[in-house]
Amino acid sequence: YVFSANINIQKIILPIGISFFTFQQISYLFDAWRGEAEEHSLINYALFVAFFPHLIAGPIVHHREMMPQFVKTFTVKERWDDLSIGISIFCLGLFKKTMIADTFSVSCNIYAGYITD
Repeated sequence: YVFSANINIQKIILPIGISFFTFQQISYLFDAWRGEAEEHSLINYALFVAFFPHLIAGPIVHHREMMPQFVKTFTVKERWDDLSIGISIFCLGLFKKTMIADTFSVSCNIYAGYITD
């Protein structure tokens, strides 16, 4: 219990990566204070702070480095090429996980004694 209060710490639910959100917002504040954050709309701020692929990959970046990437214009051909490459890599990874890793995991678990069958 915290400070003799009736609050059980184990029941407090915090979002995963809360420190990353905090540091990302501090990064934005520093960029805004220096005058390097050119746009101050709520939508762009939320995009900068909560952009999911960036959150799981890291590291902390500055507003001036990330936001110009969202306003770049691409041709449809470039998008389809990137999409087909991404889907191919995803399918290869899915195949490796489901067919190779899952198959070997059963043998490894039996060998390690986790499964007795």
